[in-house]
Amino acid sequence: MTQNIFINDTVEPVPDASSLPVIEVQCSVTLTPPTATDTCAGIITGTTATTTYSTQGEFTVIWVFDDGNGNITEQGQTVII
Repeated sequence: MTQNIFINDTVEPVPDASSLPVIEVQCSVTLTPPTATDTCAGIITGTTATTTYSTQGEFTVIWVFDDGNGNITEQGQTVII
């Protein structure tokens, strides 16, 4: 007798910080990626297109937390240089 058991991960990662701080700096900054917690994947480090900013202005960084099972959460952070 064979029994098939399927486990479906349908829960999105939850960011560890409910909101991320606004970063205000002079000249440039390299951001430290935030983390999220996932029921199956554990601790997930956020990813984004770039973590270094050196051009003057205001930027919205979108951090992506992907648990590898099709569940993705995004979290925004403002950077002002």
